[in-house]
Amino acid sequence: MAVAAGQRHTVIVCEDGSVFACGYGEYGQLGTGDTTDMYVPTRVAGLPPLSGPVRQIAASGWNTGIVTDAGDLLM
Repeated sequence: MAVAAGQRHTVIVCEDGSVFACGYGEYGQLGTGDTTDMYVPTRVAGLPPLSGPVRQIAASGWNTGIVTDAGDLLM
């Protein structure tokens, strides 16, 4: 499990590679496809096909970065 906290949002990667996000979404940083705020961790279901499990995440004030085992980078 990995957790990254930005200025106004948090992103969680579970052991199975699933991603959850919560907090303010005004810039789309939650990855839900809109700018809705989420006050409970919500699964990010709209990830494109990945070439491996999600293993690293980083969050800043207005964006989130995800790295897979295979080296894919999503922002």
